[in-house]
Amino acid sequence: MPISKTLILQEKDLTQLGGVYRHETAYIPIHQHGYGRMDANTPGKGFSVDKVSSSCVFVLHCPFTRRTVVAHSPVFSGIPAMFTPMIEWVTDAIESPSGLPRHVEAVVLRGWACGTSDDELYDHQEWMARFCDLFTSLQSIGMLSANVTDSPKLLTSGAVLVDKITGRITYVELASGIRSGIPENKDPVVLHNPAVSCNWSESQIIQTILGANLSRSGQLGQPPPILVEYDVDRYMQTMQLSDETRELIRSKRRGEPLSAQSAIVQHHGLSCGWIGSPSTPELQALKDMYTRSVGSRPCELCAEEAIQSCSACDGAWYCGHKHQKDDWKNHEAWCQAHALATSA
Repeated sequence: MPISKTLILQEKDLTQLGGVYRHETAYIPIHQHGYGRMDANTPGKGFSVDKVSSSCVFVLHCPFTRRTVVAHSPVFSGIPAMFTPMIEWVTDAIESPSGLPRHVEAVVLRGWACGTSDDELYDHQEWMARFCDLFTSLQSIGMLSANVTDSPKLLTSGAVLVDKITGRITYVELASGIRSGIPENKDPVVLHNPAVSCNWSESQIIQTILGANLSRSGQLGQPPPILVEYDVDRYMQTMQLSDETRELIRSKRRGEPLSAQSAIVQHHGLSCGWIGSPSTPELQALKDMYTRSVGSRPCELCAEEAIQSCSACDGAWYCGHKHQKDDWKNHEAWCQAHALATSA
């Protein structure tokens, strides 16, 4: 396991904004449903993750390549096979036959809510057994060696820092007396990097995951994917809305019935079982993402919240007139194909 330490935040280390404690760092933020890949060329000190309540943080580190992956995922979203591309990158198994030993140190960190009654919603021990089985199978075919650690220490503040090059883990905790003043259902601390201005907004993350799920057609019973958010030295671009995703969001925002949304999904050859009464936690998560994407729209060209929509189709959203004008060349074809019927 990479060497770990604990950072205890005092009042002087925090800024309180709207009932949330914020701590400034030189670490690049990784959000839920995303993962980052870092090596010696990654700016700053490493990656930070916050708002870890009932979810988990996964740290994969190879001491020989000095590469590290940090992923933030709900437990039920983490089908172990999803981690195979991360393992391959960390060990340099794809880019070049470097000849370096392929060894992975894998650490699973659980959020603060995992110590509450909510933890009963997820069978962590069963999931960990499957996660370990993944590494066992890779070791059995000679791909790598690995140490897997299920950390017994919860992220009591919902935040953690991971250093580049070494993969060292820093547990972020609040000094005694500060945590007690925070409501039980609130994330205790938010980590902020003032030098980073191009990270994804929460609404962009949610709609990206929603689009990724819908694009997998009949595989909607599978958990939401974990997407590459930051790659070595830059944030990746968020996924552009697909036709079906845009049509679905527009339909619900306009107050159309569930039957209209089911028809849209079926027209594109997708499963619509999640729209009414989802039968599994994975499908419920998909419906929740859909609801959140409808309620919180980011601008088509930036991470700002949209305040207006295209009047011709009501299917594109913008932070203001300038970005709506700038996006017209991209939006024109969709707009004309999906224009709203006008009354005579």
